[in-house]
Amino acid sequence: HCDIPGNEVADSLAKQALNNDKIDLTIKSELNFWKAKITQYIKNKWQDSWSTNKTASFYKAINPTVAFTLPYSNSINRRLETIISRLRLGRCRLNYYLHIINAHPTGLCDSCSIPETIEHFLLQCKEAKLNSKLKELCLSNSIQYNITEILKHPSLLEKICCSITRQL
Repeated sequence: HCDIPGNEVADSLAKQALNNDKIDLTIKSELNFWKAKITQYIKNKWQDSWSTNKTASFYKAINPTVAFTLPYSNSINRRLETIISRLRLGRCRLNYYLHIINAHPTGLCDSCSIPETIEHFLLQCKEAKLNSKLKELCLSNSIQYNITEILKHPSLLEKICCSITRQL
């Protein structure tokens, strides 16, 4: 190690650095560090926009925070994924929503004669026969029996979708 010019210079500089009270060398940040910072900044801006948005209240009640990933399993098939998305967004082929786009004359449930919303279809309609099964599932999983809580739980959503015989 002795008498090697590069090593002698390195030793000398190291001894001088011991007397410094601050670091005078700038180290460039890692690309991943800045990528994470930018991603977090974008997510925060998106969350601020989402939180102050007065529309999309149905979905916002189910999903109050934004995310870059789907809130339910990616391993499910396309049919289930479509039904889950429609239920969570509050837009599906139930009479109430069909009436909004002028595709149903009244928007009422054919058997109950009240607006056929997602909440009515899943929780109240006797014809759909989902409510008793759903109550049982909620009870066994300690989930509140209301539309917001039910649509937050992926495992419950998959079971609901498998029970639905009607095209949503």
